[in-house]
Amino acid sequence: MSDRHDDVAEWVEDLPVTVFLCGNAHEAKAQVTDILRSFGWRDVIDLGDITSARGTESYVSLWLRLWRALQVPMFNIKVVR
Repeated sequence: MSDRHDDVAEWVEDLPVTVFLCGNAHEAKAQVTDILRSFGWRDVIDLGDITSARGTESYVSLWLRLWRALQVPMFNIKVVR
């Protein structure tokens, strides 16, 4: 796990990327946010309760099409505010 953790942390360290989470358990979301931050994710957006999962699941379709277009799986999305 630690080698994979280091790889992910190095990859996201300087990238302007966003990661999303949702769920009904506030304490669990806080723990997940802490874990994500330990991996180097700085921009974590809580989308709300579990009903938001449909939106995040739909992202897979977009991600697959981007992978095909870019020919690499190492990319992400940044929400610009």
